[in-house]
Amino acid sequence: MALIQPERDNRILELLRNQNVIRVERLASELNVTQATIRTDLQRMTKKGLVRRVHGGAVLEKSFTSHEAPFILRKDSFIEEKRQIGRIAAEEIVDGQTVVLDISTTVLEVAKNIKNIKSLIVITNSMHNALELVDVEEIQLILMGGMVERVEKCMVGPIAIKTLSQFYADKVFIGIGGLSLEKGITDFGLAESEVRKLMIESGKEIIAVADSSKIGVISFVSTAPLHKINKLITDWHIRQDQCDALREQGIDVVVCKQPE
Repeated sequence: MALIQPERDNRILELLRNQNVIRVERLASELNVTQATIRTDLQRMTKKGLVRRVHGGAVLEKSFTSHEAPFILRKDSFIEEKRQIGRIAAEEIVDGQTVVLDISTTVLEVAKNIKNIKSLIVITNSMHNALELVDVEEIQLILMGGMVERVEKCMVGPIAIKTLSQFYADKVFIGIGGLSLEKGITDFGLAESEVRKLMIESGKEIIAVADSSKIGVISFVSTAPLHKINKLITDWHIRQDQCDALREQGIDVVVCKQPE
């Protein structure tokens, strides 16, 4: 089955991370599309600053040498799963609460579903979340200061950490780079992980929201042990043995149902 455009972009980035340069012919063969389609994909990705064209192929831009695709591409992967997770996660919030939202694409889906909750205080370091909620009068929005991480469109660094340290929330919603029994919660970016560590210490209830592809994955940076999570909300693709193992660790695992 041919991949759709966001899936092709992710696959191209994955291939480029493993090689210094890759030719158009190879990409067309790997993705089972025409060379013309690959050239169009590379032109679009070049405009976004994700790759750089070279004679006969492309190389990865230096900004994207980490092991995770950038936000602009991640937001389109597992989109139905993330939307359902976002809807279920939003039901955890009641009127008058204070919540922290981190920078993940799944947490953005939570933000999209909380606009009708009254007298809500939302603290976030994500520009995406802030833009989603800025016009909602019932929400008091606090956008953390800090150094701007341009790829993820978020605030990181000492100023962000100092801002966050002034607050304590009813609920904290975090995304994850990976979650495993061996290493707990792990992430791809060091700066983002430092902020997320403090978020985990800044709330009464810590709720991880993640599609099931993150379960069993160990990412680059250690963020927190498993026992720091109170609840995991994930999708219907999670295996039963994974559910059982996490529940044995004391985590309340909520599995969203597949939409009909």
